[in-house]
Amino acid sequence: MEVPVLRKRYSFVLSVIFTLALLLQPPLFSAPASADVFYAVSNYSTGSAGNITKNAGGFSVKANLVNNLGRDAWGFSFRDAGGNERAMVREYRYGPNDTVYIWDPANWKTPIVNESNFGSNIHAVTSHGQYLFAVTYEGYFNGMSYQDSGEILRIDTANGYKADKRWQYEMFTNSLGATCSPHGEAVVVYNGKVYALFAISYYGVSQYEESELIEFEMDLTPTGRKAKVGKNALRMAEYGGKVYVAAIGGYQGPMTSGNICEVDLATMTSKEIINCADSMQNPSKPGAVSGYGISFAKDGTAYIMVGSYSGSADGNMGGNDKYTGFNGRIFVTTAEALSKIGDPGEVAASYYDSGFSWDIVFDEKDSTLWCMVGKALEARDKNGALLRRFEPAELGDNIYSVAVMDDLENSGGGDDDGGDDGNGDSSSGGGCDSDAGYGFVCVLLFSFCLTRVMRAQGRKCAK
Repeated sequence: MEVPVLRKRYSFVLSVIFTLALLLQPPLFSAPASADVFYAVSNYSTGSAGNITKNAGGFSVKANLVNNLGRDAWGFSFRDAGGNERAMVREYRYGPNDTVYIWDPANWKTPIVNESNFGSNIHAVTSHGQYLFAVTYEGYFNGMSYQDSGEILRIDTANGYKADKRWQYEMFTNSLGATCSPHGEAVVVYNGKVYALFAISYYGVSQYEESELIEFEMDLTPTGRKAKVGKNALRMAEYGGKVYVAAIGGYQGPMTSGNICEVDLATMTSKEIINCADSMQNPSKPGAVSGYGISFAKDGTAYIMVGSYSGSADGNMGGNDKYTGFNGRIFVTTAEALSKIGDPGEVAASYYDSGFSWDIVFDEKDSTLWCMVGKALEARDKNGALLRRFEPAELGDNIYSVAVMDDLENSGGGDDDGGDDGNGDSSSGGGCDSDAGYGFVCVLLFSFCLTRVMRAQGRKCAK
């Protein structure tokens, strides 16, 4: 009479163990959330920030994670001294200093940094080890509302986020006798050196000298090496020890054409590899063509965004009409083709739209090209094919900036590879996906318990 009772008891124990294994185990074959992006939107009166996650079911948008931002709020991503991923927003106040907020993306309620001494109009950041490097578009003379030249600064993320080093590109007089103001636009770290890109304007921002790429030691001491690139250069990306710079070519308008330049960082020699007006025209809407964005995948696939404001649909150019029509294109090529023959490759997308935000950044973790296209944001695959378009209503407002982050929900850990975050592209790392490993452990535990129960049952039956 003892055996049936034991069988019932062990059957109950087995069912409990099996149920717990199912409840506690993540699905063995489910796809964990892939890389995310942190974005900021604005209507030029107020702004907000949110994120987008890509997973097996598609894309998930979380708008308004941060609300009531200033009218000119721009978002960035970087890693701190511990390798933890961080999200940053700067609110440009049209005055001496931005208000800067930095969050642990696992907690959006309270920023870990609320600072206002990093400078005015931060345009780009990149991290390396314990330091965050930032460039500002402008400074302010003696705290007055007089626009001065921009800076590069170093922020120690291991010491209370204090700005411990600064270098300002002083204003100078050009050959025309005009006062020139350099403006920080982009920054990368490569091989133990920091490279800052400065656009140089005069007569306000209506005319431009050639932009300059300047090399610094890690403590922001200039090495004395610099290279000249295109006028009003906005974006740059490093690949294979070379920096590629996209330039508008002058004042941002319908009569300006720009170029793509390559700088060999070993020698600081520069060459124009693409004249945008010559080789990147849209045959159906010919005109001026400027460089607006450039990004690379690790295998050398290159992405270039070009275009120009060309007026409203009726062709009138009065008032702000020159910003209502943007004739843009995205090209897909390779770093080798760019460097050797200046080949822009194939057209992946064409636009004729309104808006102010135009840029691209490639997300290596899930092979997605993120494209700011005026007011909307697009996700495209590695070949440039459209995956999903996010309109302002879904994002919370008009797109203003986008920064790639490895894992917004599970930040922390990982090694800093010193890569460039200047265009919002986070460096790799940040932990591993362990669902399958956890499931395997659960199965082993269940098998062990089952074996012990069956052995015990066998011993009872044998008595």
